[in-house]
Amino acid sequence: LSWKVQHLSEKRFNLEMLKKREDSLEKQKAELINQKSCLLKILVYVKRKMTEEEDNFTREVTEFNNEYGLTSNRDLLIKKKVKTEINDLENEAALLKNEMESMEHQNDQLNALQLQKSELKQDIFTLQSELKGI
Repeated sequence: LSWKVQHLSEKRFNLEMLKKREDSLEKQKAELINQKSCLLKILVYVKRKMTEEEDNFTREVTEFNNEYGLTSNRDLLIKKKVKTEINDLENEAALLKNEMESMEHQNDQLNALQLQKSELKQDIFTLQSELKGI
């Protein structure tokens, strides 16, 4: 009986310890949830402030650029670059066209030589036939 009492006492003690541990963990969980909530609020605030700062910066840069005409200069530079690139492409197209015409001329010469070669082969064949007949 005393053994059972001692065993029951140990189990009660362990149960009390587990309850205390559970309570401690619940408190820790509540603290962490509260901390998470505070950090999320801070994050939202910081993101909002960051967006406001970015918007202010963009607005100030735009105003500065407009005030000193920097955007119009940039547009002129872009137009100049585009014209230069178009001119370069037109020159390249002209070179390619000349090269194609040259190749066509060479192709015509090659076709003429092949025709002449065929005619010469025919002549050789005719002459060989005549020689065989003699």
